[in-house]
Amino acid sequence: MNGTKMEKRSKVVELHQVADVIDSLHQTPEYSSLGYPMVRVTDIKGGFLNTSNCLKVSPEIFKEYIKKYLPKRGDIVISRVGSYGITSYVNHEFRFCLGQNTAIIVPKIDDRYLFYCFQSDYVKNQIENCVVGSSQKTLSLKLIKDLKISVFDSQDQHNIARILGSLDDKIELNRQMNETLEAMGRAIFKSWFMDFDPVRAKARGGQPAGIDVETMAQLPERFEDSEIGEIPSGWKIEHFEKILRHSTERIGSEPAVEYSATVTGLTLRDERFNKQLSKTREKNKKIVKGDFVFGLSRKVVNFGLMKEKIGSVSPVYEIFKVNSDIYIPELLEMKIRYDMSNYIDILKPSAREGQGIDREYLLSKVILVPDMRIQKKYFQIYSLLQQKIESNEQQSRTLAQIRDELLPKLMNGEIQVEGMKEVVT
Repeated sequence: MNGTKMEKRSKVVELHQVADVIDSLHQTPEYSSLGYPMVRVTDIKGGFLNTSNCLKVSPEIFKEYIKKYLPKRGDIVISRVGSYGITSYVNHEFRFCLGQNTAIIVPKIDDRYLFYCFQSDYVKNQIENCVVGSSQKTLSLKLIKDLKISVFDSQDQHNIARILGSLDDKIELNRQMNETLEAMGRAIFKSWFMDFDPVRAKARGGQPAGIDVETMAQLPERFEDSEIGEIPSGWKIEHFEKILRHSTERIGSEPAVEYSATVTGLTLRDERFNKQLSKTREKNKKIVKGDFVFGLSRKVVNFGLMKEKIGSVSPVYEIFKVNSDIYIPELLEMKIRYDMSNYIDILKPSAREGQGIDREYLLSKVILVPDMRIQKKYFQIYSLLQQKIESNEQQSRTLAQIRDELLPKLMNGEIQVEGMKEVVT
């Protein structure tokens, strides 16, 4: 180390001097079930770009949307309208196109260093001061191009990107590991409770893969006919009214964060939504761990399982307590998600925008209830997977905290990077 502060070796330039900024087409395409991912504002959430939940467009529409530019690894996508100024780094060679109200930044300097510039208060404050619009804030292309960027020499850029990148790479690895663990849990659930693979194997006189002797003894040896088709012998068909109990308890003065139900589960309301559904949160409904929450929708079933100790939701939501002596709540949620097409009819047929579910119709539906001993055996496996997932998430939260503390110090030159090694090895 030579003791020279990095800030003395930096210079301030406008973004267009160190990157190209390319706008998206300002139109909404027709989406398709197959094709190429289209990255919209809602898909830009910081960190590495994840296209797994993106809507898709056909190859023909894709070609139209990449006429200006085909995004590549090392680019940075940025949101311009609504949730403006959020950036994600493209860290894989996958093909996607940009939806409206987004733009792409093509760095001419170290790409990851430029990405971290956008995470700095220096750039974030500029963005906050230059957005326009009263009802919906907008970040224009010109404003993006004119953003001031503090640029160090190429070696310092590389070092900063390497140090912060080592943390983000580990966070991303944890995310991928958790996706694999979750996929394992879903695959085992489907095999046991949807396809009945262990029962079929036992009925043939075989030994199901991954099933121990004790669990094997608890499996039925044959199938029987039922009103919903062939089911393992001894498993029951029950109406939801025996499993779910409607709840209207209010949160009152108890301290609790507010949740919203989405098609993928419960989410903290402040993270995704700005509109408040009730005039006072004291009138919100109380939810506790294990509760089922059904939200508002016209075309999809927005529901989720409450996994935290306590929370609240809008009074227009439907809350149900689950009888865990009949069906373990986590397993019941998986079962509904696998059979989602069979639950779309619980939406009120005359629903206006925002109307919810037909409670009585839901309670009249029937569902296959597996033997509780088999449920508990699967839940043991599920719990071990969840413990590993939570451990990875906790490590990622710690790494993110370290990154967020290091970033401003590195960008301001408070920490010299010569000789520093990656934080995560």
